[in-house]
Amino acid sequence: MTEDNSFIESVYWRDQGRKYPLVGFDSEIQQMKKEYESLPAGFMCSAIAAEDTGKEMVLYVLIWSCLLNDQYVYFVIAPGYMWPPEQEALFHKYVLFDENPLSGDYIYPFSGWKSVYEKYKDRYPDLRLKYDENPLKTMERIYYVTHPCPEKTLYHADLDEIAFHYKNLEDCNLVGNTASELLDDLPEAILRSLNSDAGILAMRTQAYRKCLIELNGAYPHIFRDDLTMSQALYFTEVICDLKEGKYNGDDIKVLDYFADMIYECDYVYFMDYLKKREVVRTFIEFPLIPCFLYYDMYEKMDSVIAYLEHQDEIDRAVAKVYETCGKQLEYQGHGYKVACPRNAQEILIEADRLNNFAWNYYENVNNGNGIAMFLMQEKGCAGADIIFYIEKSEIVQALGKNNEAPSKEQIQMLENYADIKKLKASFDNL
Repeated sequence: MTEDNSFIESVYWRDQGRKYPLVGFDSEIQQMKKEYESLPAGFMCSAIAAEDTGKEMVLYVLIWSCLLNDQYVYFVIAPGYMWPPEQEALFHKYVLFDENPLSGDYIYPFSGWKSVYEKYKDRYPDLRLKYDENPLKTMERIYYVTHPCPEKTLYHADLDEIAFHYKNLEDCNLVGNTASELLDDLPEAILRSLNSDAGILAMRTQAYRKCLIELNGAYPHIFRDDLTMSQALYFTEVICDLKEGKYNGDDIKVLDYFADMIYECDYVYFMDYLKKREVVRTFIEFPLIPCFLYYDMYEKMDSVIAYLEHQDEIDRAVAKVYETCGKQLEYQGHGYKVACPRNAQEILIEADRLNNFAWNYYENVNNGNGIAMFLMQEKGCAGADIIFYIEKSEIVQALGKNNEAPSKEQIQMLENYADIKKLKASFDNL
């Protein structure tokens, strides 16, 4: 143990002439070494002891880690006892490892942590400690709230996550009497909303914090609830890239929609929808709605994009169908008119106007599988009332506005039309 003790001696930290000794760690060191050697690579062992000196509680933390060439490091947490910056950074590194085991290391569970936590909670109720399954995270909080520092101010304001990540925020004030003063005068209402991993992302830079203040001034409702990760991503990737004050009502609607999207996959999906919407909106205006609620709209958008990418080729195929058989199927009389579209654009525009699923008819026409037709009033019509589809001399589908079935009057027109053109039709199944 001589070599090990000399290592511990090298990481003792002194404060005002006091040197904290090892407390009750002799047996723990031996047990940790034994356990450490039996653990898979990348694990860390730990031990903890607490001492009540009568004047103060002192917390002793021992961590055995592969990061230290299979040796251990010793931390003391006591009121007014400050670590050098390098030791503070090292402890925070271990906390992050325990927060995210996938990073390659994992803290072997502390024994007796809950009883130590209860002692601190009873002795220092003003610390407002919160139990965490990650003991190191609570220990770090104890360290910060027992001496003056920005983190202490933030922890006392119940902004735990902001305090935990404070050193990762750029260009923050190092001196301030309130949380708002430490963070570029962000109002407390915003800080409550940002006290999460998503919020940390949204307030990471000084420019972001300035934009948050501006956004809160115009749209305070955004910060009534906790910011979601989707909102934070949209804020940093879109809102903050726009010139000051240039975001519009659509951007705020998107932020509102993202308040209900807690999964990052929803964000990726909706952002893809928004990008495609910009591509097609000069041709067809798509509403700004969460597309995962209306999957058919997303499918429709992909169909429109496919048409735009191959417009000339598809329009030639649809025009060929019109010339070879479509115009022979046109009809006017008995108060109604049936017309055949001469290109795919006509199908898409009429289907969009009627808000029905007939937009995909052009794909079938392009593939030579059938013919799309429009049913409309003979006089005074503003466009198709019904779009129907003929396949193998049979009317197999007919769609009206909002995908409604044809009315009785329209069915009579279609029956009359089918008789005239010698087509089959079973309108009970339409």
